Amino acid sequence: MSLPLMLLVTAASFLQIAVLPLLTPDPWAMPLLPVALLAAWSVNRSHDEPWPALLLAAALLGVLSTQRVGWFLVALLPVALLGAALAQTHLDEEHGLLWRLPATAGVAGLGSLAYLLLLATVGRELGSLAGATPAVIVATFVTSVIAAMLAPLLQPRRQRHGLFA
Repeated sequence: MSLPLMLLVTAASFLQIAVLPLLTPDPWAMPLLPVALLAAWSVNRSHDEPWPALLLAAALLGVLSTQRVGWFLVALLPVALLGAALAQTHLDEEHGLLWRLPATAGVAGLGSLAYLLLLATVGRELGSLAGATPAVIVATFVTSVIAAMLAPLLQPRRQRHGLFA
């Protein structure tokens, strides 16, 4: 379990529930900070690292909102699964960051769409989700951009060996 990831997920979940609704008049247009963070972490780290953070994010989002914890867990699951699948590929070794940035953005985009669709279905808000298509596109795009910006920051540090390391 990674303490920095747990602290980041806690901060992202609190910001998602407490601060972003104050800054964005349309709730469908809010970027999904926990989705972006989980996407960036799961693509750029080992495949087994995001799972405890997934549970923490779902618990915090569920406790701080009117929706159940289990629905947030199911809504965040595609992000962790896609990220873990991409973290297992070996394309990473030959392409480095040029491969990680679009992969992270793609995982965040697909994950945010799955997140919004599932929570809208559970909350019986599919009609308003369909009417808010431009806002959903903005939320998905901004979430992808945030995840891509986090990707270089969340890469594991390599141990350097040598005289001046």
